[in-house]
Amino acid sequence: MGIRIALAGLVALVSADIAEAKCESLVRTGSNQEGPALIRTYKRLIACDSEEAKSAYSTFMQRAGSGGPEALAELAMLAIEAQLWNPVWEMIGKISDYNARDEVAAVIGEKCAETESVVNFLQGAYFGLRDLDFKQWDDALITCTAPAFEEWLIRTVENPPAKQYDEKWDTLADVVVERKKVAALTHLSTAAIAAAANNGPYDTILSHMADAIDAPFGQDPKEEDVQALQAALVEVAKQVDPERARAVAGQLADAGSEEQAASLLATIYPDRVQSNGGFLYAAASVEAGTCQDGSKKAIVHLSVVNEPGQRFDIFDEVSTPLREVRPRLKKCSIDTDPWPIWVSETPLKKSGEAEDAASRLIQDWEGRGYSVRIRNERALDIE
Repeated sequence: MGIRIALAGLVALVSADIAEAKCESLVRTGSNQEGPALIRTYKRLIACDSEEAKSAYSTFMQRAGSGGPEALAELAMLAIEAQLWNPVWEMIGKISDYNARDEVAAVIGEKCAETESVVNFLQGAYFGLRDLDFKQWDDALITCTAPAFEEWLIRTVENPPAKQYDEKWDTLADVVVERKKVAALTHLSTAAIAAAANNGPYDTILSHMADAIDAPFGQDPKEEDVQALQAALVEVAKQVDPERARAVAGQLADAGSEEQAASLLATIYPDRVQSNGGFLYAAASVEAGTCQDGSKKAIVHLSVVNEPGQRFDIFDEVSTPLREVRPRLKKCSIDTDPWPIWVSETPLKKSGEAEDAASRLIQDWEGRGYSVRIRNERALDIE
């Protein structure tokens, strides 16, 4: 009985050695092949020993490289379908030609529609890869049109992580913009509102929203796209806290959408809206000079500005009248020409706050070595 057991064990050991030798021979065979023969050998190797196939992937990849992106993609698909993901994830970084990298990734992404395992592979990359390694697969993310992947992509983008910046999530947001263009605004708006609630990548999302209407080089965005962006930004601003709404208004103003930016002032500063629906600001010009006795003096010509809620930025409107006020320095040469203009960063609750609002301006000039005094000028009305 003992002899039979020993013989059975010996037979099993010999069989294992034969099987292992057979798998190793497939690796040696593949190292000398190209084209369809190489692909067939790798498929046989997977069936023989998946771990051996994983270890040998790099060798087969180098041989497949001579066949171009299609051959590399075909080899990758065999590994993906066998759930040998790691060597394929690493493959992109090993392709020295950046254009070839993009082509291989794009071809693999195109297989999504017919091969569910590619969807799983790309989703796994989001969780399994480091930031930069994942970004190298962006072309596959763009070309993957499987409904299951589309649903996952949108769901993930609309639920951003609770941190200021996440590069892998940012890659997905880039992909949504590339795939959907202006239609991405709907999903990015949802993401921005969510990010405002969980302290996520809010400012980054606003940038992606602007990217969604980018036109080809040398062209301006379509007017309807610009209007769509403005409407989306205003909608976001109305559903977030005042500080973040102000970031939206600033973006609109920088883009020349002054009217839309101003429309958010009541949302940003609800406690500073005046009875007429407008706002009060503090504004000043600074008359500064070096006097004959060697002293340096500055006069802050301070005004309260009445603005009807139509402008987000009043700097241009107050500059001329504030520089036209009567000079007050005697026997002094002017150090700044034209006089610098200052406007309070936020509206005032009441006109009596103007001097307090100008305190930092005064400290700034005192820090430059000037003795500073305030002169209250007449109020300015902007229509």
